[in-house]
Amino acid sequence: MIRRFAIAAACAPLAQAAVIQVPGDYTEIQAAIDAAADGDVVQVAAGTYLETIRFSGKAIRVSGAGAGRSVIDGGAGGSTVTFADHEDSGSVLEHFTITGGNGTSTGIGSRSGGGVFIQGTTWGVPGPTIRACEIAGNRASGLFGYGGGIMVAEASPMVLACDIHDNEAGDPSLLGGGGVALIESRATIAGCRIAGNTSGPGGGISLGDTDALVLNCTVVGNQASGGGGIFVITDGGNEIRNPLVWDNVAPVDPAIHAEGDPPLVEYGCIEGGWPGTGNIASNPDLVDYLAWNDVLNLGSPCIDAGDPDSGFDDSVVWPPWYANGARSDIGAYGGPTIFLWK
Repeated sequence: MIRRFAIAAACAPLAQAAVIQVPGDYTEIQAAIDAAADGDVVQVAAGTYLETIRFSGKAIRVSGAGAGRSVIDGGAGGSTVTFADHEDSGSVLEHFTITGGNGTSTGIGSRSGGGVFIQGTTWGVPGPTIRACEIAGNRASGLFGYGGGIMVAEASPMVLACDIHDNEAGDPSLLGGGGVALIESRATIAGCRIAGNTSGPGGGISLGDTDALVLNCTVVGNQASGGGGIFVITDGGNEIRNPLVWDNVAPVDPAIHAEGDPPLVEYGCIEGGWPGTGNIASNPDLVDYLAWNDVLNLGSPCIDAGDPDSGFDDSVVWPPWYANGARSDIGAYGGPTIFLWK
């Protein structure tokens, strides 16, 4: 089954919103969130903010000046960002670097969701949106410590066009997820680069009893004890479409490790190969270009090799010198979320 993917609602502006400025009106982001009402925007100027924040159930948009410019540093004081009060799609976090988190206590000396901790929205009801953020330098720990970058449990958020790199989940850990861990979740992870993370299982992504959509993600250079790129242990119906999974390291299944119901993987570039319609195992020929890492080089076999359904087409018009059609490319810089990368 192909899941249709629409981001119009996730990217729509809030109408008649009051704008609260940080540091103009409040010196701390959390103070501005506490003062905000549903529908408001908290606009955060460039700078480093040494704090942790919690949305407290509010349908507000918290917007920075851009990843690398507006930085929320949790200072090892817990999860840097928390959504755990029944937030829905009206709760939006965008344009930040999220770093310095060491997670929320999840029992027996364990901490989960180093950078972002999301828990407790109704199954299938759209949860909060995180878009165009860098999530790096965070840590989960302990046997029940999951999601160095992001941990999602019993929630259905959308994570769009985020650079999730150099996070860590402890080893040993039952589920791990150095970059992202999803547990009993119906999350959408789309257009994300997930790179250089480390864990027990699931260096890049771990899926545990989930029904998730992973769309147009580049999962590269992660390291784990099993499933270096993606680790799946589930009885759910996971769909992984247009993925680029390459150069991950693990003694067992360095690209993808699956137990239980195998995920549907289609139109991907998977090192070592993976069964599924449209999958290839050719070197993707990745390069760094300007501010972007792991871009498809000219002539890459991943260009125009994603799902041919027009609903997954690239959302930008490419310059004439970069030979590329409308059909989705494989990986984070293709498909419907690419316009969010700036």
